[in-house]
Amino acid sequence: KEGTGLLRMSKMPRFLRLARLLRLAKVSETFTRFTDLFASDSVDVLLDTAKPLIIIIVVNHLVACLWYAVGTVTPTDTDISWLDEQIGDGTTYAESSGLYQYTTSLHWSMTQMTPGSMQVFPNNSLERIVNFLCLLVGMMAFSSIISSLSAKLVQSQNRQKERVQHLSALRRFLRSSSVNPRFSVIIERAAVEALSSRSQKPVVVSDIHAVKLLPSSLQLRLRTELTKKHLQIPFFRMWGVIDDNGLSSFCHEAVECKSYAPDDLVFMSQTNCTQAFGIATGVISYNSNDYQTFCREGDFMCEPTLWMKWNHVGQALAKVGVSIVSVPADKFGSIVTRHR
Repeated sequence: KEGTGLLRMSKMPRFLRLARLLRLAKVSETFTRFTDLFASDSVDVLLDTAKPLIIIIVVNHLVACLWYAVGTVTPTDTDISWLDEQIGDGTTYAESSGLYQYTTSLHWSMTQMTPGSMQVFPNNSLERIVNFLCLLVGMMAFSSIISSLSAKLVQSQNRQKERVQHLSALRRFLRSSSVNPRFSVIIERAAVEALSSRSQKPVVVSDIHAVKLLPSSLQLRLRTELTKKHLQIPFFRMWGVIDDNGLSSFCHEAVECKSYAPDDLVFMSQTNCTQAFGIATGVISYNSNDYQTFCREGDFMCEPTLWMKWNHVGQALAKVGVSIVSVPADKFGSIVTRHR
């Protein structure tokens, strides 16, 4: 019997391979990417509810496989296992079909995480140890999942309440100011889009709170990495060849990352130009009288303002969500003078 038990134990790696096939971290990462792709409160709440449920199913599948393995391939100190218990018609679980054995194991694993119960009980020491551990882990996991879902729902309700308050204040202001009703509708639609998580305004590094917590050396490297590649004019390329550290310092001190939502005004006609900028993402429409052109990722706009006083002769609008790398003219002059 001991030799047979050792032979059964040698089959355990087959069941452990099943656990390696299902990577729970990858499941969670997939859900996170899907949430980012369809960013809205409703989708966010739906996926945050579905994600723990799917993880519970996957975990219970693994626990069911473990419970079946404990009953079939491990040695027992009582000469019986849960599979030797009789079903209603006199047959045992071991004599039933594979589907019934699996569904019974899955049902048993689900009862370890919820207040449910069933007629399968441990019949030897190892089964009782597994049962105890599953109950302990299930108790902690179940309470944690319930609390996280409750917190997520409360957070979503608070965001919705805040959004409604902002929109109500806007409507009251438009009515009290006697704004044209058709124009008020346009403003309200734009406000709803801006307040929703579906806003198409790109996220830039200054919007990420965690970046501000990084050490200054890492912030320098990150800002340099994000901005230097978009300064594609001969002066900056030559500066990088001659003094790469100086250009990195300039990127950290002077260069700013900005973003615009679709139809945002980037600059107006007949205004003083204060910055040159490279387009990191998106498309900008430039209009001057009857002339129109489109500037895209990789283009550098308004370079003359770095060398002279310059006024805009046209206006620029963001056609889609746009992020730019901005070089303020005043900072450019002072820093370049310091590095000459």
